[in-house]
Amino acid sequence: MATYDRALDIVQGFNFKKDIQKPIGFLTMLKVGTETFTQDMTVNSPMAATATVASATADVGALKVVAVLEKVTWEMGDTDALQFEGNLSIAGKQTFSALLYSAMIDIDIEIGFVVYEYDALAKKYFAAFSNSAQGDADASSTGVLGQIKKDGENLAMTIEMEPHDTVQSPINYKFTLQVVPKPKAQILKFATSSTRKVTKNWGRVGPT
Repeated sequence: MATYDRALDIVQGFNFKKDIQKPIGFLTMLKVGTETFTQDMTVNSPMAATATVASATADVGALKVVAVLEKVTWEMGDTDALQFEGNLSIAGKQTFSALLYSAMIDIDIEIGFVVYEYDALAKKYFAAFSNSAQGDADASSTGVLGQIKKDGENLAMTIEMEPHDTVQSPINYKFTLQVVPKPKAQILKFATSSTRKVTKNWGRVGPT
């Protein structure tokens, strides 16, 4: 079975330039238990980029996100974990750390994400993998439902205590997170170009 595994450009994610066509991605929302992460990073949406080539920096719309992603992996099985590596704000790091330090009983998650890739034929970005984005629209603020994956007795989530130095402003902290689906069929959306799109199930109906 194919695996979706994308390394994403964090510099392009934080500082979008239209003459650089590297894949980028974001967490658009995150809720762990009753803790909702603030969408406190403002990035440029490549879906709103104009077609003009007069400027290296696109005239793009602002997109509020929880995190800028560095990598997304999914082995594409119905019950396989979604694996994220990315960068949170100072406030996001504080919230993430507080969850790690607490006795987490409620490990339910709602998570929204989008990965953008560039269509060299159409000369524009498109939503290549997400929980909601299709066509020429950005991902919504809703998410899919899951739980933090367990590795033995440990939860598959980490946060670095020192700021990530690839992008120094705004200050950001690298995290990892693996999410397995709730026992319900949910839809993840793919595209291999700005016009070729497919959907796949994530999760299987079972006892709650």
